Amino acid sequence: MSTPNARLACMDGPWRDAHLHLLELGESLRALHLGACTSIDDVLRALARADAELPKRAWLVARGLQPERLTERRLPSAREIDQAVGDRPCALRTLDLHSMAVSTAALRAAGLLDQGAPAAPGRSLGGDVGLVERDAAGAPTGVLLEAASGHIERVLPAPSPDQRVEQLREGIDQLRAHGIVEAHEMFARAEVVQALLTLQHQGELDGVRIKLYAARDHLPEVQACLAHQPPDAPVQLGGLKLFLDGTLNSRTAFMLGPFADPLPAHPHGMATYSLAEVLDELHFAQASGLDVAAHAIGDAAVRQALDAHDEIERALGGDPTVQLRIEHAQFIDPADVERFARRGKARPIVASMQPCHLLADMEPIMRLLPDRASRAFAMRDLVEAAMAAGREPASCIWLGSDAPVVWPAPDDNRQACVHRRRTDMPSSAAIAPEQAIDNAMWAQLQAPLTEVHHAR
Repeated sequence: MSTPNARLACMDGPWRDAHLHLLELGESLRALHLGACTSIDDVLRALARADAELPKRAWLVARGLQPERLTERRLPSAREIDQAVGDRPCALRTLDLHSMAVSTAALRAAGLLDQGAPAAPGRSLGGDVGLVERDAAGAPTGVLLEAASGHIERVLPAPSPDQRVEQLREGIDQLRAHGIVEAHEMFARAEVVQALLTLQHQGELDGVRIKLYAARDHLPEVQACLAHQPPDAPVQLGGLKLFLDGTLNSRTAFMLGPFADPLPAHPHGMATYSLAEVLDELHFAQASGLDVAAHAIGDAAVRQALDAHDEIERALGGDPTVQLRIEHAQFIDPADVERFARRGKARPIVASMQPCHLLADMEPIMRLLPDRASRAFAMRDLVEAAMAAGREPASCIWLGSDAPVVWPAPDDNRQACVHRRRTDMPSSAAIAPEQAIDNAMWAQLQAPLTEVHHAR
């Protein structure tokens, strides 16, 4: 699997990365990465080294923490982090960007040590909910799940406008290095759009097209920023972003069956919307002329998105104009596979997937969801369902990286799709090898984009 240290240009393509986070990609190039740590002691040693190089009161922010790769299989507590950084505010983002472990000083800065501090910030990011982990005495441990991380995000020092432009420039340089000519930004905010427009006006987006998807909280400001964009400009609005569940590694993906080692009180993960609320969002998008990208990792969240689309179709008495794409779709129940292709309908529902995550998630899949491992990234089922419905597979399946969660290296998606294991593993280690696709199927997923971009 490619890493932030891999800088070799991709020789094929051109490629589309249908799901990433450009500002965070640029920021991650200079961040402390913890993905190589295999124990909490490893984490603390890395933090102590970084602490020694920082000004006294500066925040220490690290990325890439993978609790399932740590011996302890948990996030470090605030007390443990304090051993390495003392009274420094410190935030450790997990690889999936859905959880954090923070120091006591960070909890204090966010007001979480105040008497009566809220357990979570409530709904945010268009419906996401969160959890502040607490000990037996009711004090926060320093572990924040899902939208509870927003407590910390709000007090982290924000980059300046110039720093944002530079971070985006470096992120876009990475796209070019990997042959990516189209990118779909999945967490657009006004400040990100303004920085992208600066690069556009400077002519630095030539040859790259960027589609923006914004959560409802951010959508009006994003639309205002783009109000005067010509239709052929490289930066365009893609649609509305919804968050229907959490992630595998945080055990917050919304599953039809329970996790083998679940969060207390959340055996099936965390749903962030009711079906009625998802339907309301689809009606809003339909009335606003917007497409919808719905984050759904667990099979229950995927089914909820599909059910909501069926409901709006019934309510309208025909095909909605909204194009629904289900982001991640990491687990799909067999009964739901054919629902993506929508045989006989005008358009499919897009499975916007990141098969490359299989390479990073092999251990947590087998430990946390061993009975659903055969449903992880059901590529062959989706390709065959599309072909049976008379559709080009590339119209039903779009591939991305979710960078910086995984590096934007298209070859990682090929490795996961065709081989279902990391390159240093024997074939016997493959997860759900029956879901592997061959090179001809892989070419079918990529050929239409290649043809489109060669024609431009």
